[in-house]
Amino acid sequence: MSAQCEPDGGASFWELSGDFGPGADRDGHNSDDMRPLDQEGWIDPVPALSWRWSGPLSQPIDVVALDSLLLLSVRAKEIVARHITDRDAVQWVQTRIGRVDGGDDPYWFPHLVEHHDVLHREATTWVGPDNPTLKVYSREALAGRNITADSRPAQQMTRSDGVVVTVPSFVFGWLYIVSEAIARDLRDAKVTGARLTPAPLA
Repeated sequence: MSAQCEPDGGASFWELSGDFGPGADRDGHNSDDMRPLDQEGWIDPVPALSWRWSGPLSQPIDVVALDSLLLLSVRAKEIVARHITDRDAVQWVQTRIGRVDGGDDPYWFPHLVEHHDVLHREATTWVGPDNPTLKVYSREALAGRNITADSRPAQQMTRSDGVVVTVPSFVFGWLYIVSEAIARDLRDAKVTGARLTPAPLA
């Protein structure tokens, strides 16, 4: 049975993703350094993460997707942060992106300390029990939140050698669900690079 989804014009939450810019290369960190960012819990110590643009920018980019992470410029971070409450449980992780002229700019990653199941199970289209192909978010699960993301719960898996391991929960850190207030303020400030799409709700 499918639940009815809110039409685009009535959406009260938005999917937020970012521009890819000219591309960037990691500048001194590796995949192991990034792993804590998509897992649950407070990060301590915070890894030093930096990239370097592979080409010049035609204009500064406020919201950029790099290495499956969504990074916010200082001004974009300030817009989002003023709406964040304790319930959102965000730890801001500072990163840097180097420019071709030799300088660099600070960017911030909104790490979600707590993970929540925000999909509407009946309205979402699935391929297998854990692979959503057409996501619909639960209005009830999003109520009272300002920023969150789709997460996969922790699960146990058996390796080929028979050893059972626990795969921790993780989020897709390049796509967030944000409140109408955050989406409105990002649009009003004309931040560059932000891609805002009405979140399908049920």
